Amino acid sequence: MGGWENDETVEEAAAREAVEEAGVRGDLMDFLGYYEFRSKTHQDEFSPEGLCRAAMFALFVKEELELWPEQSTRNRSWLDVSEALESLRHAWMRDALECFCKWHEDKTDNSKSESHSYNFGCVPFRYKSSNGDSSSEKIVQVLMINSPSGPGLLFPKGGWENDETVEEAAAREAVEEAGVRGDLMDFLGYYEFRSKTHQDEFSPEGLCRAAMFALFVKEELELWPEQSTRNRSWLDVSEALESLRHAWMRDALECFCKWHEDKLNEMKG
Repeated sequence: MGGWENDETVEEAAAREAVEEAGVRGDLMDFLGYYEFRSKTHQDEFSPEGLCRAAMFALFVKEELELWPEQSTRNRSWLDVSEALESLRHAWMRDALECFCKWHEDKTDNSKSESHSYNFGCVPFRYKSSNGDSSSEKIVQVLMINSPSGPGLLFPKGGWENDETVEEAAAREAVEEAGVRGDLMDFLGYYEFRSKTHQDEFSPEGLCRAAMFALFVKEELELWPEQSTRNRSWLDVSEALESLRHAWMRDALECFCKWHEDKLNEMKG
């Protein structure tokens, strides 16, 4: 685990750190989530408490190098998961390992049945003053779009292009489907659903998994690619929960609400 260089994607940074610190290469697989911690080495004027956020991925190791950059200061050990959970120094890394275990269990179950298609999307949000006064309480609103194929509202989501990161895919879908741009923030989790449009020989039941992020909206475009088939609406969270077409999107919105509450508590603390 380490820093991010400006000319690389988050996936490239994770793979590079695996080589530099542990001397291993392999297939970088799914994103496991963001994990927050504090580090004295990152304390500065911008973060006096040294707040850090680590993006963690699963890496299937295919090669162990005999020589690697940090070999003189790093020893590597292969452990069973139960041993690893007892040996990890940091609580947030135990959380990441437990997430990996759940991910791996899901992967194993899926390999016995059928594969998933992947989608990437976001919960776009903004703040509205409760009475129009900038000093009044801020109310969270989320942006919803209609579905061209039926009733109910949706969050923007869609497929992944080969030359982009998961974050870039989520941000692109927000522009294409909802016509909004902003700051893509934390990962909210993976959500599974079935889609008739994704039924094929590999997934007869159309199994899909969507990676969802929080998006703080800063710009609403007047023109956007799917404008002719998409209407967008800002709703309070309670309205959105009643209006969502799919149960898995309600789960994502509830996760967003928990994430947002935690963020506010951090700011107050």
